[in-house]
Amino acid sequence: MSTELVNCELLELETIIENGLKTFVDVGIALMKIKEKKLYRQEYGTFEEYCKERWNISRSRGYQLIESAQTMGVLCTAVDILPINEKQTRPLSGLSPEKQVEVWQGLLKTHGDPDSITEEDVKGAIGKPHVINNSGDDEWYTPRDIIEAARSVLGEIDLDPASCDVANKIVKAKKYYTVDEDGLTKEWKGRIWMNPPYSTGKISLFIEKLFESEDVTEAIILVNNATETKWFGLFFKNATKICFPSSRIRFLKDNSELGSPLQGNAIIYFGNNGDKFSSVFKQFGTIVTVEK
Repeated sequence: MSTELVNCELLELETIIENGLKTFVDVGIALMKIKEKKLYRQEYGTFEEYCKERWNISRSRGYQLIESAQTMGVLCTAVDILPINEKQTRPLSGLSPEKQVEVWQGLLKTHGDPDSITEEDVKGAIGKPHVINNSGDDEWYTPRDIIEAARSVLGEIDLDPASCDVANKIVKAKKYYTVDEDGLTKEWKGRIWMNPPYSTGKISLFIEKLFESEDVTEAIILVNNATETKWFGLFFKNATKICFPSSRIRFLKDNSELGSPLQGNAIIYFGNNGDKFSSVFKQFGTIVTVEK
């Protein structure tokens, strides 16, 4: 596409954002098109820089708007009465399209008028986030045996983008980012270990960032086995191998082993060393090869 055509399309889409920020749907769709077509690249290096410098919003905020717009697109084709604000759609964005429709229809039956449906009502209808023991606390640490297996496959861990000082005593990543440093705003490269925050709205951003980071050579990711979600679908498109553990992982908290979480887990491998991953991780459960 010529520079002139890119500039024209970018101007048209940015006019939508400028005006509305009329509705979150228009803004989300415009940002999605700018991101997908990489219209920002002539003036900005990354989508993150574009969001920050052009609109003074974070990359994660940009993704929230995109996901909310996508949710509205799903609901538009399936329900008669739509959400009226972004807060109602935001908690739905991590669900599969079928679940989004099911939850919203249930809320309409209960409340009748969408004006009366709050963000907390939506979260309550979905249920608590998929986190350890459903506590909402993201600071849980991976057991040593899984970390050592990951290091056996990767050789060394160059980066853990969702960590803390305590967790890195076991992970021993060359570089790690804490919640205060916000790994989503940093550069990712090399060999990655990641146990991302499981809270609704966070996990998808970390997974999208992983597969968008061109300098990542290998990665092992520990998540819950929420195969019905859109973010888990990214693994089926991009991953090499998936290990489904035969028992639930007992995470660590304050140097103590916890009981099993309420949901099972999956350990994902991305890279060119799938055979070694299979050889090392088969001790934990069933290995599945992702067909492209």
